[in-house]
Amino acid sequence: MTDVEAFDTNGNPLSVDGQAEFEVPVNPDMTAVQLRLPIELPKREVKKLSRLEGTLKALLPGPIETFRFNDLLATDVEQRSAGVTVLFEQARMAGPVCKVFIRLRFDQAKDALESHRGWIFENEAFLVKKVNSKQTKHDGLEVISRSKNEIGIAYIFNLDEPPNDYAFVYRTPSAITPTSFKYKLDDIRLP
Repeated sequence: MTDVEAFDTNGNPLSVDGQAEFEVPVNPDMTAVQLRLPIELPKREVKKLSRLEGTLKALLPGPIETFRFNDLLATDVEQRSAGVTVLFEQARMAGPVCKVFIRLRFDQAKDALESHRGWIFENEAFLVKKVNSKQTKHDGLEVISRSKNEIGIAYIFNLDEPPNDYAFVYRTPSAITPTSFKYKLDDIRLP
């Protein structure tokens, strides 16, 4: 909010809470989000704002990379592409339940892995049958570890066949890129 400026129709600046900082999560299915800006209310006779401008900062995902691990019995298999590394630590069986442990590490996560950001859990993670390519979605996940540039996740699958019949596939953005967008809105009607 430090660079947000608002003016009434007479050109008078309106006070803005410059200390405020807002974070708006955006999901791939969303076409719009609402932002509530802490701006001083203009006088009652003012019917519109002449100008509102500022800068939006965003963390944007890079191209999606696919990582395939063909041997669920293997341990500590690492694959890298662009600015991301996926480490397949292991798969553990407990009856029909299979837990697949991975670590996802970005060269520069730019705070995108902070605990209040849930985009990482929307990444595709599934098992695929080696014979017929039938996909099995995970039944849940657990966060095992988290640091500035790395997160450890255990994906939980219920299997009706041995784990060596499956491969594990994980899809994630190849990088996280911070960017800024300047905006300027004119003649905003007030209710």
